[in-house]
Amino acid sequence: MNLKFVSSLWSVLARYMVFIVFGGVIGRFLHSQVDYFFVYLCIIGVIALFMKVPVLYNEKVYGLIVAFLSGFWLSLLFHNSMTAAKAYGILGALLALLLLVPFLFWLGRCLDYYTGKRPYIPWDDRNYFPQRTRDLERIIKCLRQKETSSIGVEAAWGDGKSFLMEGLREALEKKGYVLITIDVMAIRLDHFPEYLIQELDAILFQQGRLSLNSRRLKHVLKASKLDVLSPLLGNMASGYAKLFDDFRSELLKLNRNIVLVYEDIDRIDDAKGIKNILYLSEKLTAENKEWMSSSIKVIYQYNSQHMRALGFDSAYLEKYIQNRISLTRLSLLDLMRSIQKRDLPEEDRLSEDDIFRLPPYLYLGRRAFVSHEREWMERYFAGRFTIRRTKSFLQAVTFRMKSFPIHVLTEQRPLIIAFTFIEYFLPNVYDGINRLPLYRGFDITTDDERQYTMPEVQREQREEFLNPEHYPLNFELYIAWRMLGLDAISAFQRVDYSEVDA
Repeated sequence: MNLKFVSSLWSVLARYMVFIVFGGVIGRFLHSQVDYFFVYLCIIGVIALFMKVPVLYNEKVYGLIVAFLSGFWLSLLFHNSMTAAKAYGILGALLALLLLVPFLFWLGRCLDYYTGKRPYIPWDDRNYFPQRTRDLERIIKCLRQKETSSIGVEAAWGDGKSFLMEGLREALEKKGYVLITIDVMAIRLDHFPEYLIQELDAILFQQGRLSLNSRRLKHVLKASKLDVLSPLLGNMASGYAKLFDDFRSELLKLNRNIVLVYEDIDRIDDAKGIKNILYLSEKLTAENKEWMSSSIKVIYQYNSQHMRALGFDSAYLEKYIQNRISLTRLSLLDLMRSIQKRDLPEEDRLSEDDIFRLPPYLYLGRRAFVSHEREWMERYFAGRFTIRRTKSFLQAVTFRMKSFPIHVLTEQRPLIIAFTFIEYFLPNVYDGINRLPLYRGFDITTDDERQYTMPEVQREQREEFLNPEHYPLNFELYIAWRMLGLDAISAFQRVDYSEVDA
């Protein structure tokens, strides 16, 4: 039995016993005033009011008051002049108290909870995109396969991975699964192993089981700090590995399917911490095939590009993640249509003409001098249009259109949209043109540190300086320059100073 739990339970019981005895002492002291018991009860209520104790919403205060009143009423049974009728009346009133006050407490909690809470909306009704419904179905199908122990959900930050996990929780809990979501950003990595064991131990406790191994296991993992490999793989003592195996067996004996979800493990920028998460999770899932109706499975959420930057290439991830599922990539047009339909009134929405003036479409009504413009844009902007960023962009456009001091003219509308797009999707360009004068904010730099103005690049047909594979910032500057219409402004043409009057 978990000694920490027993100790905690005993301290709680002792506290309530003290209040029962205290109520009994007060009752005996006032035994000559039995007829005025309800007066004393009112006095206690008034004192509670002046103390501003929200009895109906505070379990601890409620429990202690009930313990005190129970002791008070029971003490009245030992009064010298107590008749049988009075004794039965006191016991009946005590029983009514024990039944009525919990009901009032529950009623108050319900009123407090449901008054300020919005009605629950199912995930399917909140989901913007049919593509995400299909992604969810793929993940569930993969989880149902007995041989699958780990899944990697790959998508850019802000592309709806956490929202997808909400739908997964809703779907799996209907099927009796237990889902644990772990936000690795919210915990200290040197305490991660103990935290994980504590979360799994809570599942055992909720199912009416007390783990015989969790306390010792947490102590071992705490002693090992981040180096979880030593105790778990047997480098310190074989007893520690057996301790972990026994704890895992306790979980599997629940005959429940447990799913651990790690949110954005790549955000922690700690390769060693990520490795230990992978090692420990693999150890937890090692015995799934040996059990018929129970399993422990793991879902990792991460940005594949960022994982590669941290040193985790595909070959490494294959060791620990059996199935890697990339979320369906959403085009800018799909994102705009779906988000605007759900979130914006019709008068605030961007038209399809507005959308097609943005990358990667860029139908501006004038010819580009870069022959590979469309091809480069398709490749460069793939994955940049996330759900979160697109929502923020649309909200900013709507705010600026409404807060403009005068009515927005037809000619001004594309300019506002273009500047907002640059701010949210080309932030490096936005910072540059805010920091420098506009006519210098679009200069590009080559490998040999030479600088060119954009009109010079256009005039000399030096499109190799704009190739996004070699000059990503230059390419962004070119796209912004085209969106703002600067490729057609005479101020950017070369000035013949011989014609300028002194």
